[in-house]
Amino acid sequence: MFPGSRASSAGRPVGWLLCGLCVPENPVALFLCLCRAPALCVPVPPTLLPRRWDGVCLSSQWKILPGLYIGNFKDARDAEQLSRNKVTHILSVHDSARPMLEGVKYLCIPAADSPSQNLTRHFRESIKFIHECRLGGEGCLVHCLAGVSRSVTLVVAYIMTVTDFGWEDALHTVRAGRSCANPNLGFQRQLQEFEKHQVHQFRQWLREEYGENPLRDAEAARSILAVLSPHGEQPHVRPLPLSSCAPPRRLPLAARASLRGLHAPQSWKKERFWAPSRFPLEYAFKSP
Repeated sequence: MFPGSRASSAGRPVGWLLCGLCVPENPVALFLCLCRAPALCVPVPPTLLPRRWDGVCLSSQWKILPGLYIGNFKDARDAEQLSRNKVTHILSVHDSARPMLEGVKYLCIPAADSPSQNLTRHFRESIKFIHECRLGGEGCLVHCLAGVSRSVTLVVAYIMTVTDFGWEDALHTVRAGRSCANPNLGFQRQLQEFEKHQVHQFRQWLREEYGENPLRDAEAARSILAVLSPHGEQPHVRPLPLSSCAPPRRLPLAARASLRGLHAPQSWKKERFWAPSRFPLEYAFKSP
């Protein structure tokens, strides 16, 4: 993706996320791509939160609110963990979302982790699915491939609807339970627009449809933020980087051991490139 950047596909087709996160099409592992030219990334608008690179959640479902979990593709197939968390509903949002386990109710939303993907149009059905599950005293897992961007965006929209939080506070609430939560910049913009133009109508719709929320989510979410910021300040957001991409401090051993097979094209300024896969991938970075 950049001159001098490589990542191992381990023989599997891979998809690139913003800032070099490489996800196999049939995700078994995640690798971080070593970025040596962060200045070439698309600059972060000052109104948006920087994507965090201090952790990648590789396993385990993470509890966000009572009965609400975020996980990755692997978590969605872990029947033992699903049973332990009393998960009976799964909201699956990724390119090839489909039901996988018997005895589980699914909502499958085909969507790419692309800034141009419109997730806002799926907010209402997602909120309805999650809320009805939780009102019934059951658990809902929301997952995409990595449990970082698409699933987090839908959960943030849900928290905004069941509380009076704006999108940033809702995202901080999610990050308290899942530190790697990082919606791409396009999804962050959609959450901004949702807060400005739609969230009040959604809150009214939820009250008319289900009555007052007996789950006391607003109190639970405020308690979470109070733990993050015990003196009442806003949770700390690290200063914006010069670009939307900051290189990881170290490369995972699995990726370092096999930094062969995928090279950046010489004409890196082109808007498309071909990876060893069955499909073309949009070139995610452009020269300023």
